[in-house]
Amino acid sequence: MSVLQDILRWSVDRPIWQRDALRRILTQDDITDKDIDELCLLCLEQNGLVDKDDRAPEPRPLAEQHLPPEAGPLKRVQLIGIRDVKGVNALSPRQHMGFLPNGMTIVFGYNGSGKSGYARILKALCHARHRDECILTNAFAADDQPLPSATIDYRVAGADHLVEWHQGDESPPVLRQVCFFDSACAAVHVDGTNALAFTPFGLDVLQKLVKVCQALSISIERLIAAQMCKKPASLVEPKAVEGTAVRRLIDSIDKDARAEEFRKLSELSKTELSRLQELQEALGADPAARAREIRNAGGRLQRLQHITERVASSLSPKAVEETRIQFSDWIAKSKAAATAAQEAFGDQPLSAVGDAAWEQLWKAARRYSTEEAYRDEEFPYVGEDSLCVLCQQPLSQDAKERLRKFEQFVRAETQKAANDAKRVVDGKILALRALTVGRSAIIDYLGDIDDDHAELRNKIRLFHGVAWKTWRSILKSYGDAEWATPHEILDVPLQEIVELVQALSKRADELDHATNADVRAKLLHERNELRARQWLGDVLADIESEVARQKALSALQTAKSTTVTTGITRESTELTETYVTETIRRRFATEVRTIGAEYLRIELVPHSGQRGALLFKVGLEGVPETVRARQVLSEGEFRCIALAGFFAELSTENSGSALVLDDPVSSLDHHWRLSVANRLAQEARHRQVVVFTHEIAFLNDLKECCARYHVPVQHSYLRRGSEYVGECLDGLPWPAMTVKERVGLLKSHHQTAAATRRRQGDPAYEPEARRIYGLLRETWERCVEELLLNGAVVRFERAVQTQRLRPLVDITDNDLDVIDTAMTKCSRFLEGHDEPAAVMDPVPGPDELLADIESLEKWIREMRKRRQ
Repeated sequence: MSVLQDILRWSVDRPIWQRDALRRILTQDDITDKDIDELCLLCLEQNGLVDKDDRAPEPRPLAEQHLPPEAGPLKRVQLIGIRDVKGVNALSPRQHMGFLPNGMTIVFGYNGSGKSGYARILKALCHARHRDECILTNAFAADDQPLPSATIDYRVAGADHLVEWHQGDESPPVLRQVCFFDSACAAVHVDGTNALAFTPFGLDVLQKLVKVCQALSISIERLIAAQMCKKPASLVEPKAVEGTAVRRLIDSIDKDARAEEFRKLSELSKTELSRLQELQEALGADPAARAREIRNAGGRLQRLQHITERVASSLSPKAVEETRIQFSDWIAKSKAAATAAQEAFGDQPLSAVGDAAWEQLWKAARRYSTEEAYRDEEFPYVGEDSLCVLCQQPLSQDAKERLRKFEQFVRAETQKAANDAKRVVDGKILALRALTVGRSAIIDYLGDIDDDHAELRNKIRLFHGVAWKTWRSILKSYGDAEWATPHEILDVPLQEIVELVQALSKRADELDHATNADVRAKLLHERNELRARQWLGDVLADIESEVARQKALSALQTAKSTTVTTGITRESTELTETYVTETIRRRFATEVRTIGAEYLRIELVPHSGQRGALLFKVGLEGVPETVRARQVLSEGEFRCIALAGFFAELSTENSGSALVLDDPVSSLDHHWRLSVANRLAQEARHRQVVVFTHEIAFLNDLKECCARYHVPVQHSYLRRGSEYVGECLDGLPWPAMTVKERVGLLKSHHQTAAATRRRQGDPAYEPEARRIYGLLRETWERCVEELLLNGAVVRFERAVQTQRLRPLVDITDNDLDVIDTAMTKCSRFLEGHDEPAAVMDPVPGPDELLADIESLEKWIREMRKRRQ
């Protein structure tokens, strides 16, 4: 059974969206953002989270017909060059670094020449064990720098492509087939637990599925985060006190909560609302003082009760009817007395005798006569010596007779009846005038009735308003001596007033008891419960929203759980152990021997899986697992083993894509350095290899090994400029050039110097000519090593090549004279060589300088011909 058949069998028990994802992975070139969106919808829909207007496509799980007939190799990826660099360290923006597609490209640069800047760009785009956080811009530039970016040209299976990279961008997945190695990656290779860099066709399916899971997890996590932010503000810090039934219910809200339960709890009856008010008063700052206030209010309301009772009694329909009857009796009897007076005194000189005013005057006269003027005489006194008690004039006989008639009239039954009826009405009016009636009269009392009893307050106000109208109507009827039917007063709310007075008394008693700690605690709990329920009624809409949010969160968490990669990693590990691991182990051991570190007892140990990939680590045989390889190996051994792991990884990769190595031999001695150079040259026979180095000796080792295996080599030289670093030059640096290469460069420099003299004269020419003479002298020195001594003894080389001594028998005195003469002349004119002022020779002109270079070239040509 193949890898893909195993994956198909395993996928049957996976969530339907994963099975759909596997189909897409195997039938498409790549998983697009649209695929991720559709798979996310599919995952959400299966958990009841997609609206009817946002439906997911019909799932199509992986099936037999989706498997390719056979697995093909990955396509080779080759790097063509880096250009248009901007904002990367201090790299020059106008450079192009090209790479040899087949063979080895050696990029040499001294420290600070910009080599690491170019390497960092490739590290950001290719597969590397270690990732730098970011690439810095020019730290020494004063102005703002652009975001680091570059254009990378590359080739896939013979077709050229480019990527315009900006820091933070994801590199094209195909560039991840290019492997990168540097000192930081070395630490990860040996110290860390590492995932396989490349995976044979089929095994990468599960790794791609892991990436889909991660993408969906991120999308769902965003939805979860959005839901987390939607919690109603009222429920973030609920006003319901902890310990109340409401708070317990709110804290327990989950996907199974029912909004109806909250609604029922929030409903407060009128009695409960009144009770809440009472409890809030009882738990005030000074319950005793509040109790006194309530008792005082109760006392005032009791007075209002008595006032209202008197008004209701005095102005009740029955009382008004009784007053009307008394009023009518008084009017009738008064009219009868007036008629009798008219009959008796119609002929009197003054009118209105017998009316009310006259009657008052008569009563005053009687009182004065009986109490002061004639105490012992019967009124009216009409004796011989009698005088008028009003005008105090003697009474004529007619006057005396008139007084007797007046008294008889007053004492008559008709007048007496009228007077009696009037006294009854006067008494009633006097009692009515003494009433406290009207809204303005009782307004101060209404302030003691709280808003909970607003209806009662309105009833009392309305009652006294109507009673006042009735009262005023009766008084006006009395003043007009003519009855007018008054308003009928309303029903009086006396019982409600009595109940309120009793309730106030009870509340005052409760307030007095509230000073007791136990009682207060119970009242406080009761109040908190009622307050919480009252507040709950204000946030019922938020409760419904929170219940819906909890249901959505639960469904999202369920959906997110299907993106967990543990099962995928487990299956990937099993498949990898079956198809890959033994190959890796054997290759690692081979690479260790190839580099020359076979004396170290080390092995590659499979480790736990993570996110769809098998992991492994470097172990030391016979050493406890707690001891890390980094603690035992030397710096050089550490680097060699890291390189062995790097090359061993390549055994599982069948595309032959490029390798990039940045200073791979730091800390290595000449023995291991040559072994690494030899291994890289071997690898360059069948894949592109790019090596960045600052070591001339390693550069020479690479050249030598590539020549041995007939590997094409391209040299690039990075130079530091006046403003920027990383100026790219084709070829080798001067110290690494052969004699032949140096002669060509000397001629090029001569042409430049000659042009300078023509344009700018001797002052500009002379420094260039002196520099050329210095290089010319160095080239004669190299001729001694390379040609005269036939490379038998080379400075800084590892060994003396004794086999190269045999041709040295052809050295002549003339050779020695030529070399000595040429080097002596060069020393006279090179920079940094001081001569006495008296013998200061002028710098040779361009023609003489060219002749000296051609003299070197001629000697080289003759020596090579002689040695053939």
